[in-house]
Amino acid sequence: MIVEGGLPSKVDDKDRPLREDVRMLGSLLGSTIRHFDGDEIFDIVERFRKLCKAIHTEQSSTRKDELKAELKELVESLDVETSGKIIKAFLTYFDLINIAEQNHRVRRRTQREHEANDRPEPDSLKGIFENHSERILKIIPKLDIQVVFTAHPTEITRRTVLIKQLDLARLLKRRDHPPLSRREKDAVANDLLKVVESLWMTDHVIYFKPQVMDEVRYGLYHFENVVIRAILDVHQELVNQLKGDNDDPETLPVHRFITFGSWIGGDRDGNPFVTPEVTRKTMHYQRSLVLRHYIKEMETLFNDLSHSKNWVDLGEEFQNSLAADRELFPDLQERYYDRYQLEEIRQKLLFMQEKLKRAQAFSLKDNSFDNHASPEIGAYTHHLQFRQDLQIIYIALKNQGCLQSLTNLRKMIYATDIFGFHLAKLDLRQHSEKHADALAEIVDSMKLLPQPYKELSEEKKVEFLAREIENPRPLISAELNFSEEVNETIEVFRTMKSLQEKFGVEAVDTYIVSMTRNMSDLLAILLFAKEAGLYVPSGNSERTISVVPLFETIEDLRKAPLIFEQLL
Repeated sequence: MIVEGGLPSKVDDKDRPLREDVRMLGSLLGSTIRHFDGDEIFDIVERFRKLCKAIHTEQSSTRKDELKAELKELVESLDVETSGKIIKAFLTYFDLINIAEQNHRVRRRTQREHEANDRPEPDSLKGIFENHSERILKIIPKLDIQVVFTAHPTEITRRTVLIKQLDLARLLKRRDHPPLSRREKDAVANDLLKVVESLWMTDHVIYFKPQVMDEVRYGLYHFENVVIRAILDVHQELVNQLKGDNDDPETLPVHRFITFGSWIGGDRDGNPFVTPEVTRKTMHYQRSLVLRHYIKEMETLFNDLSHSKNWVDLGEEFQNSLAADRELFPDLQERYYDRYQLEEIRQKLLFMQEKLKRAQAFSLKDNSFDNHASPEIGAYTHHLQFRQDLQIIYIALKNQGCLQSLTNLRKMIYATDIFGFHLAKLDLRQHSEKHADALAEIVDSMKLLPQPYKELSEEKKVEFLAREIENPRPLISAELNFSEEVNETIEVFRTMKSLQEKFGVEAVDTYIVSMTRNMSDLLAILLFAKEAGLYVPSGNSERTISVVPLFETIEDLRKAPLIFEQLL
């Protein structure tokens, strides 16, 4: 496997570049193993590879059994240290070939597009539109697809390893795009060997117990390095098909075909470490990440939009906006005016970047968890303020006919529509029994019923909950004097309310109830939400909660339609 690559020999020529990449990477890994651990370890790895390959291809069952016995004998002969190195060899190898396969998919797609002479691929968005244009154009404006990152704390790949995989992918792509000078070829080859060596010398396993925030950082790594840029390309293609040449954000509504959600930092079902504080930290971390992305992208816009007022008249709305920013940030105005006095868009972008930085600084401050804390003067408090500034520049340039200057500005507007200032909606989740236990302790301690809450029939529970939801009298006092577990259950809803006040309803409004069995499991959530100020029976509130049941057994799934009929 390490030297030959281990791929089937009878493969179409279209996969020859993949075989060559795998062979090259396998050879680099083999050389690395020889260099650091000697021929003995390398030979054992090769023996493993050949035995596994022979078992896979052998037709005779008798011979296959003999090979399996030989493999078993080899495994049992190894000491712990050698076993670890063999495992490490194959783990690293599969890291390498997985990246090679991903690169080959990109290579094949590019080749197909080149060969198609502008004909769309059958499964591409363009192909779908071409074949079903009228029907699709009616559906697209109604799309509301939310991709949710769920929480799996035991499946964390080290961020260090992920970064090395990205380096490997970048180098393979670079290798695919000649012409390269001899010096460039040597540099790519040396860098590939450097990444392989580094992977070999790096621990894949985490030797500490991951915290919830480690999982948050891991999940958001994918947003930072892959998701944001990839989804903007898809969004642009959908917008192009829907709008044609008319892409003016002033005259068309905001489109969010695809948005994102996350359970990471909000899913507390079975994980006692997901506390209200962790949920708050997660929202602030998400906000900080997406603001950091915008701040970085402002540099791209700054380089793009060097338009001088000697050549463009940006109009009254732009001038009024710039004047307001100059008054808001006199220090920045004094620092940059002489240098950029003719480049007014750049002046505006510097002010906007400062507003983003102040918003990010507020998100990172410890006192940002205080409900009464306020951001610095001038900071953006909502993504629509940022979008409005972007749109002012967009319209000013479009009115001057600078259509080719709008590409990156348009992407930034789309990004704010999709990710806002919260990046992904944070869903909260808890098991139905936790709510029932908390409610039972509250009700029983206050002696609100002649018998314990849990002894009530389902019909009586529903009757009690419906009555309490409509009752304007608070059931739970501001100061919590229940057990620690019940106090935390109540605090989760109060946290959800405070996060909506800071980040908006679009950032956190979904509460998922695991193992939903009855109506009372969902009405209990509305009661806790009402007590926290998230749900107002009259409906006159800017805050809200969306209660989402999970029916997780066959019996509960069968009962689900009846439960919804009764609830609705």
